[in-house]
Amino acid sequence: MSENAFVTQLPEDIRSEPSLQAIQDVGSLAKSYVNAQKLIGAKRLVAPSEGWGESQWNEFYDSIGRPKTPDDYKLPEVKFEEGLAIDDSRKKEALSQLHKMGLTQRQAAGVLEYYFNSMNNDYKTVKSKQSEVMASGTAALKQEWGDKFDANLDIARSTIKKFGGDEISTWLDKTGLGNDPTAIKLFHKVGLEFMEDARREGGAGGSGLPLGDQARATQEIEQLKLDLAFQRSLGDSRDPGHRAAIDRWMSLFKIAFPGTEQG
Repeated sequence: MSENAFVTQLPEDIRSEPSLQAIQDVGSLAKSYVNAQKLIGAKRLVAPSEGWGESQWNEFYDSIGRPKTPDDYKLPEVKFEEGLAIDDSRKKEALSQLHKMGLTQRQAAGVLEYYFNSMNNDYKTVKSKQSEVMASGTAALKQEWGDKFDANLDIARSTIKKFGGDEISTWLDKTGLGNDPTAIKLFHKVGLEFMEDARREGGAGGSGLPLGDQARATQEIEQLKLDLAFQRSLGDSRDPGHRAAIDRWMSLFKIAFPGTEQG
């Protein structure tokens, strides 16, 4: 390797200095000097030590840009899937822990963005699998019940409405259980049991309408939907049986769906 010509011109006692070996001329020496002067005026961070106490770590975290308080962190803008949300108390705990560990705004935002996106992806995966399971279960239920599917489904829904009310109905819709085939079969079975009890005992429900009558009316409506002769009388005002068909249809509808009007 050829000897550095610039270094050979320096005093002998400093020629062997490693920091001088990369300098080729006066220009590169001047640049090196300017950069050194800039570093002298810059704030230098002390490297962390394992022996530091809490106050020393806090001082270090503050010096690298940690926000003043956990509330000063700005959350990343991530759009959550419908139905997915983070509890405020959990969010506060997470920010407090991030602050305790000394994360800067940039670091905390990066961690939270990754976490929020992971939550979204996991939630979508679970919902997708639930939809697949429910679709498969509903198809099996339709095959099992055949042409009684709609009538049996109405019995299950009538049972929920009768004994659960709007609060339970809302909860079932929110959790997806209202469309779960296993839950539908359960509510249908409960409805049939009460229908049988009402038939044997002649008892009435708290609303003044026996559940059995309501469920039976629902079944009859579904049967009449498939009765071509009845539907012809119902839809043709010139048919001799039109008025009777209208009265029967309206009567059944009021029993099956109390509190609503036939459209």
